[in-house]
Amino acid sequence: MTEPNPEATESAWLKLRHRKVVQWGLGYVAVAWGLLQGLEFAVATFQWPMMLTRIAAVVAAVGLPVAVTLAWFHGDRGEQRFTRVELAIVVMLLVAGGLVVRQVVQAPSASSQQAVTHAASGPTPAGPALDRHRIAVLPFANFGNDAANAAFASGVHDTLITQVAKVPGLSVISRSSVLQFEGKHPTVREVANALHVGAVLEGSVAREGKRLRVQAQLIDAATDEHLWAETYDRSADDLFAVQTEIALAVATQLRIKLTSDDAQRLAANLTTKPEAYEHYVLGRSHAARTQWEPAIVELTEAVTLDPKFAAAYAQLSMAHTWHAFEHPASREDAVPLAMKEAARALELDPTLPEGHLALAVYYYRGERDLDRAAAEFERALTGLPNDAQAYRNFAFLQRYQGRWEEGTALMKRAAELEPGGFASNSAATSLAGLGRRAESNAVIAAGLAARPDNAELAVLPGILAVSMDCDLATAETIFAGVRRRFPDSPELLAEDWFFAWQTGDAGKAVAAAERYAAVAGPDDDSSLWRLATARLAAGQVVEARSLLTQSLRPYLVLEKTVPAGDQKADHLAWMALHYSLLGDRARAVEYARRSVRELPAKGAMIQRTGTLLFDAAVIGRAGDFAEAAALLRESLALPAAQTAKGVWCDPLFAPLRPDPRFRSLITELGGDVSIDPARRETWPKPTPTQQLQPK
Repeated sequence: MTEPNPEATESAWLKLRHRKVVQWGLGYVAVAWGLLQGLEFAVATFQWPMMLTRIAAVVAAVGLPVAVTLAWFHGDRGEQRFTRVELAIVVMLLVAGGLVVRQVVQAPSASSQQAVTHAASGPTPAGPALDRHRIAVLPFANFGNDAANAAFASGVHDTLITQVAKVPGLSVISRSSVLQFEGKHPTVREVANALHVGAVLEGSVAREGKRLRVQAQLIDAATDEHLWAETYDRSADDLFAVQTEIALAVATQLRIKLTSDDAQRLAANLTTKPEAYEHYVLGRSHAARTQWEPAIVELTEAVTLDPKFAAAYAQLSMAHTWHAFEHPASREDAVPLAMKEAARALELDPTLPEGHLALAVYYYRGERDLDRAAAEFERALTGLPNDAQAYRNFAFLQRYQGRWEEGTALMKRAAELEPGGFASNSAATSLAGLGRRAESNAVIAAGLAARPDNAELAVLPGILAVSMDCDLATAETIFAGVRRRFPDSPELLAEDWFFAWQTGDAGKAVAAAERYAAVAGPDDDSSLWRLATARLAAGQVVEARSLLTQSLRPYLVLEKTVPAGDQKADHLAWMALHYSLLGDRARAVEYARRSVRELPAKGAMIQRTGTLLFDAAVIGRAGDFAEAAALLRESLALPAAQTAKGVWCDPLFAPLRPDPRFRSLITELGGDVSIDPARRETWPKPTPTQQLQPK
């Protein structure tokens, strides 16, 4: 008789206890929980990607049924042998677990999908290869409920760009070029086509009290594939840590190998005071919009809360310098503060690139110490390879010193980082002045592809056609194309006024000047000048004199406050033009000659071109042709976007056109005196402009 198997008579619960399944399960849960807590601490401490904790949690969950299975077969002192059934169960569990882990790693979270601004559009069509290391960080959607949160979200976006830009090997599009997408829902294809980027980082930010939620995702622009996504629910005090984690995640997903120094630089905490960092973020937001006074308030609060906050001192220094540059009356107080703050930033952190940038801006815009400024710009750019503003200002400095090729190369780099922004306009103008018109046109085309709404860039080909070629027919065609898209843009109306004045159509000049004044508003000082010249051309002398007198008043104030040098030379030249049109020849010549004397012996090459041109017109209109000719020769010898052809068509020189000496000079310098701007039949035939038209 066969003896009964004791286990066969046991209940299910007793079997579980006998095989120690419960003990194994509880032990596994305890150990897994402890490991997850340790991993979460390590992720927070060392700024590792948050994805690690998600993967670890899924692996732990998948491991529980595997542990229970092993306990069932081997929990009773390991007496059971390893069977095929057990092997099959374990393999199936591991395969299923692997699929779950893969899904978690590749798919964005549901909350991320709700917050994204990306609309599915399919892969970007074939074209020039997109470089995934060229990335656009789109404005983060503001999920807050008030205006303060909107400013906070803007600051988070600005500082996140700065943090991502620190990743070596990345080319990060500047904030000014991505702001066109703020509040919109562009497809990845649209962003890639506009900015020619291979990757897009987007997301949202919301703050409620001391809690912060940031959602971010990285998308491959060529394939529309989501490379990475994460949601961060943290204390608002952890904002910098979240931004660092996002930057590190971008580097990981784009397969950029970071050295230990790179990682340390990314993770280096700017401040230990979360409140100070929040004021820093808000200050950066205001500064990005050139709102210098509120920026100074926020950044001052940041350094007050943390006197060791080097980056905040650097930003505060630049805010003071730019405020003084734009508001000369504040120079006496602001410039010394800017120097003190830049020095303090570098005292706290001698390696801080922003500190060197602040010192460079101070030396250049504050003190005109050009050699020191150039040295500091070079130091700054080694640590800020994606800072379009730094490239722009260094380019201005190089051109100011007459290093045209070097300055143009720097401005082209700025235009690559800031397509469609001011750098595109400046780079295209510089290239044209150097005789590189094809490159100039290419920069304009790329800029308009990035910013088709940029009316200022759209009219630039027409401006160059006039100033360099006196090609009035081509300019007219370009302006007509821009007019169809931007009928009321101040940039177009300004050119409509000048073109009408230039071609002797006084009625159109008056209409364009009046329309410009209505659109630009009462704060635009140039409106009075345009109205005055237009009415003078129309024979409305009394009205013109009244407008010129009003237009002159701000210059009389600035004459006393603007420091000596090229800025003052420019103001004096404008005053000379006013007196010339008012008929006060003696005072006009006096101010023109003072303007020439104010130009520094070295430097000021960009300003020198226009200032000398104005002074030549004033002195020539007053009857001293020899002096005017000398000034005109000096101006046109510089590689600026102004030639003798353009001077011949300039209405300021119209009174000189009948003078045989002037005609001979223009011919000698390469101009064409057969053109009469007021007679269309003498205009050159238009050149093709399709590639320069905004789409």
